[in-house]
Amino acid sequence: MKIEVSTVALVPYYGLLDAIKACADLGFATFELPGDRPHAWPRDLRSYERRLIRRYLENNQFEAEIISIDGSYLLGPGLCSEDENVHNDIFTYIKDLIELGSDLGCSKFIMVPGRPLITTPKAKGRELAVRSLGECTDFAKEYRMTVCIENSPHPTGYLDTPENLMSMVQDVSATNLAVRLDPCHCNVSKTDFTEFCNTFKGKIASVGLHDNMGDADSHLPIGLGNVKHLPAIQSLRKVGYDGSLTIEILPFEGWRVEKVEAYLTQSKKIVENLLADPMQRD
Repeated sequence: MKIEVSTVALVPYYGLLDAIKACADLGFATFELPGDRPHAWPRDLRSYERRLIRRYLENNQFEAEIISIDGSYLLGPGLCSEDENVHNDIFTYIKDLIELGSDLGCSKFIMVPGRPLITTPKAKGRELAVRSLGECTDFAKEYRMTVCIENSPHPTGYLDTPENLMSMVQDVSATNLAVRLDPCHCNVSKTDFTEFCNTFKGKIASVGLHDNMGDADSHLPIGLGNVKHLPAIQSLRKVGYDGSLTIEILPFEGWRVEKVEAYLTQSKKIVENLLADPMQRD
């Protein structure tokens, strides 16, 4: 397994290219790019800026593996909205993100369909989610990109358990649909990460790592919460996962960039130690 980093930690401090350079300087070889403003909003990045970033990546053997949907879309109804205008607006944004990811060399797109409003019947929301994920995977195929849906920390009934997540994957039935698993989300939803791993053996395309105290999806630096990362890595090994582990730390108000970069380095070191010594106590 290799360790990569999400540039989300550096959004408040750097422009996109400088954030990428900072991640490279910290010793990461690959990264995940969150498609948000002011960092990497697709319509803000003109073609020459995309070429400049791609040239830097190629010249420095630094890989943009993943592009992910903006966090604000994860908290709203998103593609589960019954309002066609909302749906169309978000789908346009997703297509723009996939095109941006392709321009930068990304091979994977991380997303969730959204959290339906309480006024939307559960069956209707799920129907909209399946239809919308089908639209997204169809579009992503044109760019040879894999769409990954992630186990949710929120009890929406769509992606929060292995059974619900597998049911969604099966109903969408797209050859370029895979899953991104996150043991830290399991710590919030009180679900079994090992069960997720066993259920999706051979279908795991990405894994997210951060930390929390089990009460909220707070994306703390690794080591500042109570997530059991060692058993998670052992479960991934048992099902033959050998892909990326993406460190996803959110920058908290008042943190200086030096503190954030120190936390990224510390988190990377913790994961390196766990990978090097699987018998180490977490």
